[in-house]
Amino acid sequence: MSINRLHEFGIISDNRSSGPTVISLVSGKGGVGKSVLAFNIGAILASHGEKTLIMDCDYHFGNIHILGNVIPSQTLANVIEDVEMFSGSLTPVCHNLDLLASQSGTGNYHEFKSLKFRRLLEQLRGLAADYRYVILDTTSGHLELIRQATEYSDFNLIILNPELTSIADAYGLFKFLVKLKKDFSAHIFLNNIESESDYEYVYQKFTVLAGKFIGRVPLNAGYLYSDRHVIESISKQRSLVELFPDSPAVKQLSNLCRILTGKSEFRGGDKTVKFDDNINSIKALADIKE
Repeated sequence: MSINRLHEFGIISDNRSSGPTVISLVSGKGGVGKSVLAFNIGAILASHGEKTLIMDCDYHFGNIHILGNVIPSQTLANVIEDVEMFSGSLTPVCHNLDLLASQSGTGNYHEFKSLKFRRLLEQLRGLAADYRYVILDTTSGHLELIRQATEYSDFNLIILNPELTSIADAYGLFKFLVKLKKDFSAHIFLNNIESESDYEYVYQKFTVLAGKFIGRVPLNAGYLYSDRHVIESISKQRSLVELFPDSPAVKQLSNLCRILTGKSEFRGGDKTVKFDDNINSIKALADIKE
């Protein structure tokens, strides 16, 4: 049986050096809103005085600079080739929030170099020592990049939505990462849901399936309702907390930030689905098929 302790799941780690807390956002499939979440999480942390850096690790199709309406002079590809370019490649987005962008729509192609990316991650805490948080927005489907990012992160957030394909791909990604590292830890966050019951159903099914067939259960990071404010903020290329500070979306993402910063015991929806209850629940297991 899995035990959901902060130390056991890597939220508190003995082998991390001093420096910023590194948070990875990953997903099994594209289109689940990972980049939008990364941008808005960074903006909320920054609005609370936490100096934050977002690294857009979608190596060939970055878009966080579009969400932030900024034009980067250099990209992650340049920094991977020469880490000395790190500080000069950062683009200010707003007060306390900077971006290391990736190229998008330029027509240029830079081959992903796994070893050099690893070396950048190994030096990241030193390079980004002035920041309190570093958010890695990874690219979907690039398993080697995801593997490296999660290995060097203090906190891994798996993003999914209620679509069956998204749930299946998120489960597959979690299984892949656990097979690589038995003590791999992650939280799951459900994006773009219509009701809390949708969230409870998906989270319960996911954890039952993971517990039964993988032997390890992801923790609960909550959910975000489908909200028109999100679409409007994207179209205006500004953050939710800047445009709609009192919106439900900002409140829900602020709860997520409390989990990421360890400043609250909050669990999404003020409810935690316990592993013991799930794995012994006939109702939860009723329609699961391997």
